[in-house]
Amino acid sequence: MKTISVKQVATALDITPRAVIYRLEKNQLRGTQSPNAFGKQEWRVYPTKEIVEGLKRNSGTVEQARKEAIDTSEFDFSPEDIEIVEASAIHEGSTETSSERNQDGSTEATEELTSAYREPPDWQTMARETAKSMAEELVRPLGEIIKQQQEQLAEQQEQLIQRDLLIEDKNRQLKLLPDFQKEAEQTRKQAESKELEAIALAKQIEAMKELEHETALEVQRLMRLEKETLPNLEKHLEQERLDKERALAEAKSQIADIELSKKHAEEARAELEKSLLLEIARLKEDKEEQSKAVQDKFLVLTEKLEKLDKPWWKKMLGG
Repeated sequence: MKTISVKQVATALDITPRAVIYRLEKNQLRGTQSPNAFGKQEWRVYPTKEIVEGLKRNSGTVEQARKEAIDTSEFDFSPEDIEIVEASAIHEGSTETSSERNQDGSTEATEELTSAYREPPDWQTMARETAKSMAEELVRPLGEIIKQQQEQLAEQQEQLIQRDLLIEDKNRQLKLLPDFQKEAEQTRKQAESKELEAIALAKQIEAMKELEHETALEVQRLMRLEKETLPNLEKHLEQERLDKERALAEAKSQIADIELSKKHAEEARAELEKSLLLEIARLKEDKEEQSKAVQDKFLVLTEKLEKLDKPWWKKMLGG
């Protein structure tokens, strides 16, 4: 016979899983205990007509309920496999199950259990406990609803307080609006100033990048010149050095010749000065002689002029 899980029975009967286990313990439902995937003992329930009707009512069909189950092992039967367990068979099945779980195989224990199961149950107590469990199930959602409403009311009160605080803050901000506008204007001006500074800084950075690029090009040009021109330049400088050394040697030779010529020139100048002094002395003598001759001629001419300038009457008087 196929079995279903406690959760499926609770859904079908619209009760809690704890109430299902309570009915199993009170032999109101028939089931077995077996270890699950984690090694823990769990109940598997044989479906009754009431359970099947509840499953059909909640899920439409037993097949649809089986498809909706997350674990197929919790709902491992189909409509064709359903074998409805009547209330009279529950006690017999419980007796058989208890006999199977008797590990020592004692016939006395089996007979005691059989006689105990054959005793009629206390239906009044069972009905009272069932009503109590149903009342608990009905009151629990109501308490949860009240708790949720209280939480919502507290949340609404908190929202009202927050709204009042927000309104008060808005009013304070409206009073401070001129100051905020002035501060915003100052902030805007500062932002514009910083933006202009940023633009100027960006231009400076761009100029520095261009200068760096030009410097890099100049360095490359100099390196290229160093590689290409430096050997020729060194060769040219070496040739110039040799030419200058040759010219220096020639200049030294010319200086020696010049010094010799200078010495000869000094000797010639000394001789020339000597001859010039002699010539000057001779010219002085000639000049003195000429001067004396000129003076004599001048005296003669002076006398002649005086004679010529003398009046005629003095000449006649013999004067």
